[in-house]
Amino acid sequence: MSHSTAKLLLISFICLLATSAVASYVLYTQQQEGQAIKESLYRLRVWESLQQPGLQKDGIDEAQQEKDKLKSLVLKSESDTVSFLATIDRLSSETNTVVKVNNLEIKKTKEVGFDDLEASFSVVGDTQAVATMIQVFESLPYVSKIQSLKFDRSMEGKSNASLTLLVSVRE
Repeated sequence: MSHSTAKLLLISFICLLATSAVASYVLYTQQQEGQAIKESLYRLRVWESLQQPGLQKDGIDEAQQEKDKLKSLVLKSESDTVSFLATIDRLSSETNTVVKVNNLEIKKTKEVGFDDLEASFSVVGDTQAVATMIQVFESLPYVSKIQSLKFDRSMEGKSNASLTLLVSVRE
C-alpha cells in the first residue's frame, strides 16, 4: 500500500468517525428533547382536562371527582405544599424512618404555566425501611420524579439516603 493510499484511508476513517459522532449527538439531543416534549404534553393534557366543564350523572358529579383527582397531582399553592410535606411526614412514620427536609426551592422550567418544586430529603432508618421509603417517594400521587438519589448502608443495619424530588407546581 502506497503512502498516499494509506493517508487517504486514514482521512476517510477519521471523517467516518466524525460523522458517526455528530449523528450520535444529534440522535441523543433529539431523544432528550422528545422526552421533554412528552412530559410537557402530559402536564398540559392534565391541566386542560382540569379546565373542561364536567357532566352530572345520577346526582354524582363524576367529572368533578375526576378533576379533583387530577388537580391533586399538581401542587397549586403553599397549602398544597404543606399538605405534600405532611403526607411525607405521615408516610415516614408508617415506614419507621426519619425523614428530614433539607431544602425546598421553586425551579423555573421551560414549560409555560408550570414550575418544579425541588425538595431535598434525608431518610434514616434500618436498611429495609429506607428502601421502602424510597419506593414510597417513587409512587407519590403527584407529577414528580426523583432527580438524584444517594443510598448509604452501614454495618449495623442502619441506612441513610439523600434524594432530590422534583414535583410539578402550577405558576
